[in-house]
Amino acid sequence: MLINTCPMLLIAVLGCVYLHFVHKTRGNNVQGKEGSDALRRPMIVKGLGVVNGIELSFFMMFIALLIWSFSIYLEVSFVKITAKSAAKSGEKVWEARLDSAALRLGLIGNICLAFLFFPVTRGSSVLALLGITSEASVKYHIWLGHIVMTLFTAHGVCYIVYWAVTNQLSEVMISAKELPDVLIPPAVDGLLKVHKRVVDVDADPAQAQSGAGGTVCTKMLVAATQGGSLIGKQGATIKSIQDASGCIIRVLGRDNLPVFALPDDNVVEVQGEAAGVHKAIELIANHLRKFLVDRSVIGIFEMEIWVDNARKCIAEKWMVSPSMFLN
Repeated sequence: MLINTCPMLLIAVLGCVYLHFVHKTRGNNVQGKEGSDALRRPMIVKGLGVVNGIELSFFMMFIALLIWSFSIYLEVSFVKITAKSAAKSGEKVWEARLDSAALRLGLIGNICLAFLFFPVTRGSSVLALLGITSEASVKYHIWLGHIVMTLFTAHGVCYIVYWAVTNQLSEVMISAKELPDVLIPPAVDGLLKVHKRVVDVDADPAQAQSGAGGTVCTKMLVAATQGGSLIGKQGATIKSIQDASGCIIRVLGRDNLPVFALPDDNVVEVQGEAAGVHKAIELIANHLRKFLVDRSVIGIFEMEIWVDNARKCIAEKWMVSPSMFLN
């Protein structure tokens, strides 16, 4: 943070020193050179309003800075994107490049955002150094605001397109407190309600999309330890769930992980009819509920409980009754 703000702080300090010594000797009205009169002559530019040559020059240089920064960002990032690197993330090359371009648009927007509030800062030594009042610089704030909104809108649109083509728009995260005494905990109940709405379990199979045959596919992201428990000994657990739901269930490897998954996650894929897939999701969720706690630490908790009980017993044994001190 200090490294990024140090240049502007240095400019502000130097501006204070300059204004203190120069204005003290020359007065508050510092006249410019005669050659700059042409650049200070006001003109009307469509979309920008009334500006002079100096303002227009700085505006064009700032736009050139943004275009240059964006092109350099893309050039550096696109070199690292190859067919092999994109395949590791389960993406195509153009999808990976779209993701990179969307991110870089946001970074360029941050450059504009860093300068957004300088023009409207009252008492700023930077504005006084340039001979600009905060009231006169409001239009610069408006220009920067339009640029920021344009860049961030493009940033969001690119990410929406990226999420749509990579099937990430329908991802939902559900979290809730675990209640051991409840048959269906809130997290599982929320999962089933969302999944039922997504796959439309109550819909008429005759109205299913043509060519789909009523078959749906649901993928769940689970921890690797939970994925192993789901398979069971010699695949007994996953086979029992498949028989009960009539679906095909697979625990996919790391090559099929989405970009937001952790390295030790697994993807559980369920394919079948909507009602069967929903039943399989319910059975899987209830089974994985048993493995929410790392059972390797249960012994440690049991040892702590035993020590606490032992201390209480010793304290009760040596506790002195108040009646012993009564005559």
